[in-house]
Formats: sequence, structure tokens, C-alpha cells
Amino acid sequence: MRDHATGYRLVFVHGAGQDGSCWAAQTQFFKHEEALTLPGHRPYEFTDSEGRKSIDEYAAWLHDWLTSEYTVDGVREKVVLVGHSMGGAIALVYALTYGDWLSGLVLVGTGARLRVNHQLLDTLQHDYAKAVDFVTDNSFTANAPDEMKQASREIMLRVPPEVTLADFGACNNYDVTGELGRLPKLPTLVVGGMADVMTPPKLATFLAENIAGAKLELIDAAGHMLIIEKAAEFNRLLDEFIATLP
Repeated sequence: MRDHATGYRLVFVHGAGQDGSCWAAQTQFFKHEEALTLPGHRPYEFTDSEGRKSIDEYAAWLHDWLTSEYTVDGVREKVVLVGHSMGGAIALVYALTYGDWLSGLVLVGTGARLRVNHQLLDTLQHDYAKAVDFVTDNSFTANAPDEMKQASREIMLRVPPEVTLADFGACNNYDVTGELGRLPKLPTLVVGGMADVMTPPKLATFLAENIAGAKLELIDAAGHMLIIEKAAEFNRLLDEFIATLP
């Protein structure tokens, strides 16, 4: 485990149909850091048990949460958002809307647009288990251990189907392609998987090319869930990025 004394607080934001437990390899390595669970994704733990219908709504919820959790005696802590997939979209919209709240941005397996196959949206609505199998099978490489895939599958099966469907719908309606130029100047790391078929590496490359000063890292033989499948390599890249922050 790594106990940073830099004063930065990492906040990990999960993707569609997931919850904070998908970041277990990161919270075990980055001691004392936070992997939140978005509303509705584990409703038995929340009085606010409803998911959100858009990325903008999730970003607004996140701002309320960060304001509550990371303000000490009226002083904001130095927050670095680490978002995966839909979580990366939320982090980008958050930076566009509340950028002065952030000290850094890490975008993982995500893009400025996240179009979703309409057949997947239909399957999510009519056969949730089949849709979960499809997402899981396409989120890891063929070399990923079966137990790793099964653990990810079980997370999705815990999330209410209507919440996962709304998540993918929110992703499908999200597009900040033309807005990246107005992002505040933030230290930014973009990480993609070379074998990611859900959010192909060209999406990560586009982000890095259009966000001023962004650093791009593409991990070989890594699928969409690289935070699990290539956890050690991702943790190293994130650790190195945090060490460069002023």
C-alpha cells in the first residue's frame, strides 16, 4: 500500500453499472483514498437510492458530495478525480463545470463521446443477465482469469437493472467533443487499454490530443476494465502522475 503525504486526495469514480468496489485494487494500494459509489448503485446503502439520468446530473451530485466530504473548516482539500468509463465522462463534465474545485484529472477507458450500441440498450431492458454477460465478456481480454471476470459480473448483477440501463443511456447521450478546449488548465493523465473494444484507444488518443498538457498512457494487452486486469501497471502510472503534481 502507498500512503501519500502529498496532501492530494484521490477520488475514484466508477463506470456504468458498477459500484465503488471495482476500484478495490486501487484503494488497497493508495491507502486512505476514496472509491465512491454513485447513487442508486447500492441502494441499500443510500437514502438517495435513485440513479441519475444524465452525466450532467451525476456531476452535480458529485459536486454536492465533494463539497460535503472534502471541505475542512471552510477550506477545500486538493482533490484529484480518477474516473473510469462513465466515471471519466462524469469527471470531464465536472471539470468543465466546477474545474476550480480540482487539482488534477485522471481519465481511464473513456472518451469525449461514449456511443452505446442500440442492441445493448435493448438487451439491458429485456434480458439484464444476458446484457451483463455481454458487457463483461467485452471488458476483459481473453487472457483475464475467469474469477476476475466473474467478480466484475457479480458487481453488475447487484446494480438494479433500471439504474444500469439509465447509466448506458446517459453515456449514449453524452458528448463534450467540442468543449475540451474550454477545460481549465489541470494536470491531466489519460489512460487507455490497447485491447479495449468498449472504449477503443483512439478515444483516449483524442482526449490527450485535445486537452492542453494532457499525458497519454496506453497499456498493452489491456481491455476496458484495465483498472482490474492491469491493476499493478495502472497503479504505477497513477502513482507516478501524483508524484509530478506541484
